[in-house]
Amino acid sequence: MKSGSITKYKFGLLAIAIFTVALLIAVIIQAGPTKQDTQTYNKATNIANSLNNYIDTNGIIPNTLGDAGIYNIPSTVSYQPNPDGNSYKFCVDYKTTSSGFDSANVAGDLVTSSEGGGSGGNYTNNTDLYINTSHKKGENCQTIYPSYLNNIYNNQNNQNNYNNTYNTD
Repeated sequence: MKSGSITKYKFGLLAIAIFTVALLIAVIIQAGPTKQDTQTYNKATNIANSLNNYIDTNGIIPNTLGDAGIYNIPSTVSYQPNPDGNSYKFCVDYKTTSSGFDSANVAGDLVTSSEGGGSGGNYTNNTDLYINTSHKKGENCQTIYPSYLNNIYNNQNNQNNYNNTYNTD
């Protein structure tokens, strides 16, 4: 090989090496927030399951997550019960946006014909707390109205209205 060809060859290798290092740095920079969001999602899902179980078992919305036996709440999760006792607001704060796509679930999704990248999709039920795998960057909040609590509340109001109407002693 001639000396000019060797120089071009070395320059090409150097360009590939620089590109590879830059790509590696970009991946590492993106991995931090994504890893934190995965941890936040997992913790929020565990909290949601525990909270749903508590409400189903006890028939009341707890004043705090601690009242439901849920501790070690990350700063990326917040819970606020409505003073009327019929609903609560649950928020999760994410560092990045997620489409909910999980390549690990693709084969199962194809076999079961499910949509939304695993357990994601368009979940609109607001009677149970559900942490969707699809989320926007920043705070993602849900207001939950447990259906049986609303039925109990409405039945009590209906009974009070009935008593006020027909019990005129």
